[in-house]
Amino acid sequence: MSQALDHGVLNVPLAKRGNIDAQIDAYKREQALMAKEQRRAAAVQLKADKAEAKLIFEAILQHPTLLTEKAAKHGTTVVKLRTILRSWTTWEPKRMQIVKRDWFAA
Repeated sequence: MSQALDHGVLNVPLAKRGNIDAQIDAYKREQALMAKEQRRAAAVQLKADKAEAKLIFEAILQHPTLLTEKAAKHGTTVVKLRTILRSWTTWEPKRMQIVKRDWFAA
C-alpha cells in the first residue's frame, strides 16, 4: 500500500527538501563498500577452500586403491578421474569437500 501524498511537503521547494543527489551518491557509496567487503570475504573463503581441497586431493592420491575403486564404480579410468579431481581442486573446491565426505566417511 502506498503512502498518501503529504501536501505540506509537496509545497516545499525542492531546494529546501534536501539534496537528493547527495543522498543518492551516499547510498551508492554505501552499497559499493558493502559489495567490496562481500567480495573480499568471498575471496578469503575461496582461498581457504582451495587450500583444503588441495589437501584432500593429496590425501586421495595417497590411496591408489581408493582411486581405482572409484574409477571403476563411475565407469572411467583412473587418469580421467584424477584429472577431474585436480580440476575440482582448482576450480570447484567445494566439490572436493563433498568428495571427502562421501569417500572417506567411515
